[in-house]
Amino acid sequence: MKKIINYITVLLLPFLLTGCLKDDAIIGPDAAGNVENIIEFKNFVAPSSGTSSRYPLYIQAFDMVPTTDFAVPVQIAGVYNPKADVKITVELDNSILTAYNSQNNATYVPLQTSNYTVSSYEITIPKGQKIGNLNIKFFPEKFDFKANYALGLKIKSVSEGTISGNFGAIVLGIVPKNLYDGIYTVEKGVVQRYTGGVLNSGDALNGSLAGNPNVTLKSIDANTVEITNMRWAGGTSGIAGIDNLRATVNPTTNEVTMFSIGGPTLKNIAGKVNKYDPATKTFTLNFDWAQTTNKREILDLQIKFDSARP
Repeated sequence: MKKIINYITVLLLPFLLTGCLKDDAIIGPDAAGNVENIIEFKNFVAPSSGTSSRYPLYIQAFDMVPTTDFAVPVQIAGVYNPKADVKITVELDNSILTAYNSQNNATYVPLQTSNYTVSSYEITIPKGQKIGNLNIKFFPEKFDFKANYALGLKIKSVSEGTISGNFGAIVLGIVPKNLYDGIYTVEKGVVQRYTGGVLNSGDALNGSLAGNPNVTLKSIDANTVEITNMRWAGGTSGIAGIDNLRATVNPTTNEVTMFSIGGPTLKNIAGKVNKYDPATKTFTLNFDWAQTTNKREILDLQIKFDSARP
């Protein structure tokens, strides 16, 4: 019997070892089934596109100066460091703009080649590091507001790892800072939440917005800004459901139209003021969202220009 057991053990040993090696590999960095290092464009600002967009859109606004250097970061988003320098080739592919426009009802066109230069489309991420940069020199004084300009950028090849299916190609929207761009103080306003059409009583998130942390207005185009850092009363937490909150100013009347890419129900409250005062650089805004479920509203919000945005 002992000989039979030893014989069976000898027969099974290669399979047991193989099984152990496979199990080790599955959870280790060299696993055949493990997620490889993912090479992707890194978020340098929050994406301005919706979550369903095939290509993420990043908008960068520039001061109107003769030249400025800008780095588009590319990263290794993996579970281990690469074994050697990672060589990455990025290419300009403005067909990405056409696809983005079609899906998102947008109107981006390629930035004129005279308005920028790229030193090299080859990026090296040194061994032990995880981020490299595509360096672009822009000439903002040549920019204009005649169109929505952008660059389509795509990771073409990598020496190690896998190109991301979600962030391997991006749209880089390029705009000069408009008249409304900047950091604004929250002077006054009220935020309110309702449940079943009834104002929430004793809701700690309801109340005055005066003195909340500053908000940032970032240029989207000549007359539109994206408003970030909107918070509930007391400024302790950000307001959800209004991602990519935007204000478009009519340059003739200074009337403002409010909308949100992440909150499609958001709109101006009829009969209330939504306007920009160029003399004081102050916005007065009244808008609501989720009107037919549990309404939220911001009333008589006044934000005033404080300083230029970095």
